[in-house]
Amino acid sequence: MGEVVVVVSVRAKAGRVGELERLLTTAVEQTHALDDGALLCALHRSVDDPARFVLIERFVSAEALEVHRELPYAQETFAAIPDLIEELSETVVEAIPAGDPAKGVIA
Repeated sequence: MGEVVVVVSVRAKAGRVGELERLLTTAVEQTHALDDGALLCALHRSVDDPARFVLIERFVSAEALEVHRELPYAQETFAAIPDLIEELSETVVEAIPAGDPAKGVIA
Protein backbone atom coordinates (compact mmCIF):
# COMPACT_ATOMS: atom_id res chain seq x y z
CA MET A 1 0.00 0.00 0.00
CA GLY A 2 1.25 3.49 -0.82
CA GLU A 3 -0.07 6.75 0.53
CA VAL A 4 -2.87 6.69 3.10
CA VAL A 5 -5.41 9.32 4.07
CA VAL A 6 -6.83 9.57 7.57
CA VAL A 7 -10.19 11.22 8.19
CA VAL A 8 -10.87 12.03 11.84
CA SER A 9 -14.13 13.51 13.09
CA VAL A 10 -14.48 14.70 16.68
CA ARG A 11 -17.26 16.49 18.50
CA ALA A 12 -16.40 18.65 21.48
CA LYS A 13 -18.16 18.32 24.80
CA ALA A 14 -20.41 21.25 25.71
CA GLY A 15 -18.29 24.20 26.80
CA ARG A 16 -15.04 22.66 25.51
CA VAL A 17 -15.12 23.76 21.84
CA GLY A 18 -12.45 26.45 22.24
CA GLU A 19 -10.10 24.12 24.11
CA LEU A 20 -10.51 21.39 21.50
CA GLU A 21 -9.93 23.85 18.66
CA ARG A 22 -6.71 25.09 20.31
CA LEU A 23 -5.50 21.52 20.90
CA LEU A 24 -6.18 20.49 17.29
CA THR A 25 -4.71 23.68 15.84
CA THR A 26 -1.52 23.11 17.81
CA ALA A 27 -1.38 19.48 16.67
CA VAL A 28 -1.71 20.55 13.03
CA GLU A 29 1.07 23.13 13.44
CA GLN A 30 3.32 20.51 15.06
CA THR A 31 2.57 17.99 12.33
CA HIS A 32 3.52 20.54 9.67
CA ALA A 33 6.77 21.38 11.47
CA LEU A 34 7.88 18.01 12.83
CA ASP A 35 6.46 15.15 10.78
CA ASP A 36 8.30 14.44 7.51
CA GLY A 37 5.92 11.58 6.68
CA ALA A 38 2.85 13.83 6.69
CA LEU A 39 2.04 15.23 3.25
CA LEU A 40 -1.17 16.98 4.34
CA CYS A 41 -2.75 17.87 7.65
CA ALA A 42 -5.82 20.10 7.41
CA LEU A 43 -8.34 21.02 10.10
CA HIS A 44 -11.97 21.82 9.27
CA ARG A 45 -15.10 22.75 11.24
CA SER A 46 -18.60 21.56 10.40
CA VAL A 47 -20.81 24.30 8.99
CA ASP A 48 -23.88 22.68 10.58
CA ASP A 49 -22.32 21.82 13.95
CA PRO A 50 -19.60 24.21 15.18
CA ALA A 51 -18.61 21.70 17.88
CA ARG A 52 -17.57 19.14 15.22
CA PHE A 53 -14.08 19.21 13.76
CA VAL A 54 -12.80 17.13 10.86
CA LEU A 55 -9.09 16.53 10.40
CA ILE A 56 -7.84 15.23 7.05
CA GLU A 57 -4.29 13.90 6.98
CA ARG A 58 -2.27 12.32 4.18
CA PHE A 59 0.83 10.24 4.85
CA VAL A 60 3.46 8.81 2.53
CA SER A 61 2.66 5.32 3.81
CA ALA A 62 0.91 3.33 6.52
CA GLU A 63 4.31 3.03 8.20
CA ALA A 64 4.65 6.84 8.28
CA LEU A 65 1.22 7.03 9.92
CA GLU A 66 2.39 4.63 12.63
CA VAL A 67 5.54 6.73 13.20
CA HIS A 68 3.32 9.84 13.43
CA ARG A 69 1.17 8.20 16.11
CA GLU A 70 4.25 7.55 18.26
CA LEU A 71 5.68 11.09 18.10
CA PRO A 72 5.64 12.79 21.52
CA TYR A 73 3.35 15.67 20.50
CA ALA A 74 0.87 13.22 18.95
CA GLN A 75 0.88 11.13 22.12
CA GLU A 76 0.22 14.29 24.18
CA THR A 77 -2.68 15.20 21.88
CA PHE A 78 -4.17 11.70 22.11
CA ALA A 79 -3.91 11.84 25.92
CA ALA A 80 -5.72 15.21 26.13
CA ILE A 81 -8.55 14.47 23.69
CA PRO A 82 -10.80 12.22 25.83
CA ASP A 83 -11.48 15.01 28.33
CA LEU A 84 -12.59 17.36 25.54
CA ILE A 85 -14.74 15.21 23.26
CA GLU A 86 -17.97 13.28 23.34
CA GLU A 87 -17.53 11.53 20.02
CA LEU A 88 -14.65 10.41 17.79
CA SER A 89 -14.36 8.47 14.57
CA GLU A 90 -11.25 7.71 12.56
CA THR A 91 -11.02 6.09 9.16
CA VAL A 92 -7.83 5.25 7.28
CA VAL A 93 -8.42 5.09 3.53
CA GLU A 94 -6.49 4.66 0.30
CA ALA A 95 -7.42 6.48 -2.87
CA ILE A 96 -9.40 4.96 -5.70
CA PRO A 97 -8.56 7.36 -8.53
CA ALA A 98 -11.52 8.10 -10.75
CA GLY A 99 -12.36 10.76 -13.29
CA ASP A 100 -9.99 13.71 -13.65
CA PRO A 101 -6.72 12.80 -11.83
CA ALA A 102 -6.38 16.41 -10.63
CA LYS A 103 -9.81 16.28 -9.00
CA GLY A 104 -10.17 12.64 -7.98
CA VAL A 105 -7.46 12.36 -5.30
CA ILE A 106 -6.72 14.41 -2.19
CA ALA A 107 -3.33 15.89 -2.95
